[in-house]
Amino acid sequence: MVDNINEAVNKNVCSCFDEREESMGFQKINKENTFLVGLMVLAILLCCSNQAQAAQSGDFTYTVTAGKAQITRYTGAGGVVIIPSRLGGYPVTSIGSPGFNSCKGLTSITIPQGITSIGYCAFVGCTGLTSITIPLSVTSIGDAAFQGCTGLTSISIPRGVTSINEGVFKNCSGLTSITIPQWVTSIDKDAFNGCSGLTSV
Repeated sequence: MVDNINEAVNKNVCSCFDEREESMGFQKINKENTFLVGLMVLAILLCCSNQAQAAQSGDFTYTVTAGKAQITRYTGAGGVVIIPSRLGGYPVTSIGSPGFNSCKGLTSITIPQGITSIGYCAFVGCTGLTSITIPLSVTSIGDAAFQGCTGLTSISIPRGVTSINEGVFKNCSGLTSITIPQWVTSIDKDAFNGCSGLTSV
């Protein structure tokens, strides 16, 4: 009789111990899952915070990445345009695509010091553009950036640019003079294709 009671007590104790151990295991798993979910949420928030956010200021659409603004679209009528050095409180460091693409009313553009990059097709088809000021801070000019700007007659490439990319001045038939710095090490195909009026380099 006593043995039977002891056996029953031992079974109950073991059962309680097993249930407690199982419960602790679930709690441990739940804590681990909560921790992992927290890490995932944090990673998503960090990723989203680094993504470019589109905004509009006057005639300029721009995005902000890592505290720097890139102009992605000009929505104005053209004429004489001076690009601001800051948009939304952020320094403007690049002109992206499509930028001023096919803005036929654009006649003159001044790019401020601090911009380092002019993107792919940024000014393609700006047939009315006759004057452009490119600052020394620019180190990169993308493919076809000024393609079809038939009104341009002269242009000076800043000394920080080491490569003239494909089709940059293609079909700029009005271009008669271009200044290329001595630091340029490569000129890609069709860079000056169709520049029928070019007489001085």
